[in-house]
Amino acid sequence: MRTAREMLNFAVTRGYGRDGLLVKRGIKHFAIIESQLAHNEDVKFAFLGEYKRDGVENLGGMGFAITDEKIIAGQQRIGGTKSKQFEITQINDISKRSYMMFGEIVFTTRNDMVSVLMNSGDVNRTYNGIVRTLEEIRLGKLKTEQWRDGEFERDLRRYKALADEGYITYDDYEAIKRKLLGIW
Repeated sequence: MRTAREMLNFAVTRGYGRDGLLVKRGIKHFAIIESQLAHNEDVKFAFLGEYKRDGVENLGGMGFAITDEKIIAGQQRIGGTKSKQFEITQINDISKRSYMMFGEIVFTTRNDMVSVLMNSGDVNRTYNGIVRTLEEIRLGKLKTEQWRDGEFERDLRRYKALADEGYITYDDYEAIKRKLLGIW
């Protein structure tokens, strides 16, 4: 997807940040992201939330997009626009926290911690979509760059068999898979 309308539709119809005010302003936030895409760059995943960095910088509601290389956050405000981005390769960890009325998805990078706040009903769904998207991106890169001769697939099959036979848990298998994919 490339347009602000496509990103907004993707986020809203799948429940990746459905707060009423964010959705109302979402098309403007995603338009900032659309303007920053390279001519051959596509968005793989889009969501809405409130941006916080290191508990210090709170920019409020923004649109977020994941491409093959980076995560872009865009915001249209009365006083102008704001945009933030960081490379996917900088992500050391992704976690989620759920509270009574809201939740947050936390991206820990080499340099800082970025939180995206959203209502509690959307946080699990959005987190799972982000992790799945990053795994698919990483797997695609590994297949083309790094894992020749079926080495990666052999390793995944071997660990899956260990989980199927009960030697390791499925949670352990998922953690090993993420490690092999280089996600965290």
